[in-house]
Amino acid sequence: MYDEHGVGKHPRQRGDHKVETGLAPSSSVDAGDAASRVSTGNRPALYWNPMRPMLRFLWNSTRGHRIAPWRSPYLLWRIETYTGVKMTQIGFLEFWEFLWTERRNLWRFLKWTAEMDGYVHPGAKNS
Repeated sequence: MYDEHGVGKHPRQRGDHKVETGLAPSSSVDAGDAASRVSTGNRPALYWNPMRPMLRFLWNSTRGHRIAPWRSPYLLWRIETYTGVKMTQIGFLEFWEFLWTERRNLWRFLKWTAEMDGYVHPGAKNS
């Protein structure tokens, strides 16, 4: 039913970049047409954001400590098992230093969690 509109496809696969990426509609796109593409009620959103599984992991891993993620026991445990530094020795500066120095590996990890999330929730993305 929604496949004809490209539900779950990346904007490049559908060819409607501006409307689905959050940019304001250009003069070539009718504003009424853009409004008709927005999800209403219980219909699924027309755009699958590839960052969603990554953000889901970050949201779940900081539960209870979203304002101060450097206090999250789960994240401290992950850093401890990755670096060998004890949880009690990791504070605000050490946490952010770790994030900055390991940002490439962390990005790879988040992409991997997104891939694994695709196996756990196969119906979440319509290919």
